[in-house]
Amino acid sequence: MNLRDLVGKTAIRTAKSDVVFPWELPQSLFVQVKPYGTSCHSDKEKYMNHPVKIIAVKEEQVVIEEHGERKLLERRFIDNHWADYDKFLHPEEEEKEKAEKLMKEFEVAAEPIKRFLAEHYDPMCTAVISMDNIQIFRGELGEPIQNICCRCGAEVEEEMKG
Repeated sequence: MNLRDLVGKTAIRTAKSDVVFPWELPQSLFVQVKPYGTSCHSDKEKYMNHPVKIIAVKEEQVVIEEHGERKLLERRFIDNHWADYDKFLHPEEEEKEKAEKLMKEFEVAAEPIKRFLAEHYDPMCTAVISMDNIQIFRGELGEPIQNICCRCGAEVEEEMKG
């Protein structure tokens, strides 16, 4: 995910850094490769175990908040290997948001046909819409079938009718 989309959110890395530093190459290639004052271990997995808050993004600079302290994100970690930590932990919330958005779109799309039916037909009419067809049906006479489930046809108990 793009870091710009995560501003104000808690984020976590989903992959190791792709950047290779000279001191991370095999020792056999160089006599002395490790710069003075650097650690021996690789920290390519930094930000993969603990989330940070993305504060601001401007061009090639990213401000993060880690352990209550704000600092610039190291350039080697500025890539698309980031995820919204809360959505990562609770994907069902994202699915719920998608379903709610789809339902709102559906309600907006249904409004014109509901108005059309109200203006030109009576309350006993039903519109059936498919990808290549729309039909309007009028129910002249109807009675619910007693003790039969409308979904599966099984018998239902008396208090479940309706």
